Amino acid sequence: DAGDGKTDFSANLPVTLDNFLSTLARQQGMKGIRLEWQIDIDSTTTLVVEGIIDVIEELVANSQVHAFMAGNGGTVRILMYANAGGVVLEYRDDGKGPIGVDRSRVFAPFYTTARSEGHMGLGLNIIQNTVHGLYRGKCTLLPGPGFALRIELPCKVSGTAS
Repeated sequence: DAGDGKTDFSANLPVTLDNFLSTLARQQGMKGIRLEWQIDIDSTTTLVVEGIIDVIEELVANSQVHAFMAGNGGTVRILMYANAGGVVLEYRDDGKGPIGVDRSRVFAPFYTTARSEGHMGLGLNIIQNTVHGLYRGKCTLLPGPGFALRIELPCKVSGTAS
């Protein structure tokens, strides 16, 4: 514990994320969602892991509700890699994609295309607030198919090309 309430798992970041994703994959597999991932970051990368875990959980929950309607299941792919500026997380699902979405408002609080099903429209806003607030990072909605998001997390990364 660094004294700020955040545990720094940076010395074992790839292992910690792999263990978390293995557990999440088992849980989601029971719901018909296949989770695939590749973690290409060095164990010396310094990054607080709790925020990443929260973001991934929220993204998978969002896919579960919006992409894979009626419990049909599908596949989620997560790729994490280092670049000169930090760590990049790319998230994709093979669901229906953001149909009828105003891409300029997708991260706004209370923006949803599923209000009639009882959704409040906070999922992507929570993700963006976590990425920006905790990491000073950036979220970018990518073109489909399915839902695709690129998250850039500035941090110190050893051994990356500029």
